[in-house]
Amino acid sequence: MKRGGFLKRGGPLRRRRLVAAGTITNKMLDDACRAVVFARDGYRCVMCGKTTRLQWSHVYNRSYRSLVWVPLACKTLCAGCHKFKWHEPPPGFDPKAWFRSRFPGRMEEIDAFYFANKGKKIDRRLTLLWLQQELKRYQTNDRLLTEVFQEAGPNVVQAAFKKVFPR
Repeated sequence: MKRGGFLKRGGPLRRRRLVAAGTITNKMLDDACRAVVFARDGYRCVMCGKTTRLQWSHVYNRSYRSLVWVPLACKTLCAGCHKFKWHEPPPGFDPKAWFRSRFPGRMEEIDAFYFANKGKKIDRRLTLLWLQQELKRYQTNDRLLTEVFQEAGPNVVQAAFKKVFPR
């Protein structure tokens, strides 16, 4: 309820800050990186294979500023896996060890990238351009794979899915 210009929570209404034209915002970079990661992972959770309620997840949290918009340091998880297997893992399950076994060598690449770029200023415009190019590359590969699978038939698609997501 509104009371004399203040909301019920007690503070004044906040106004949106205006952003200068041509400025690359965090949201623009987040959206671009999320799209690249989803396309790279085939729009599926890399833990369970679900295709619904997908979320963009970082291997290291976002306080590692040099890794925020690096698709190598991100993965696609469904909401359940993101919360209950990554942030609140069950006893005996180590998410980082799982990541190392699922993607061999990738954790070392992420660490090397982090230490090489630690403390350096991020060029937002260049990062956005690179992410857009990566997205185009993954979308082109998706189209080619779709054409191949359509020609091959449904049995090939099921066999490929079982290879990618073994139970």
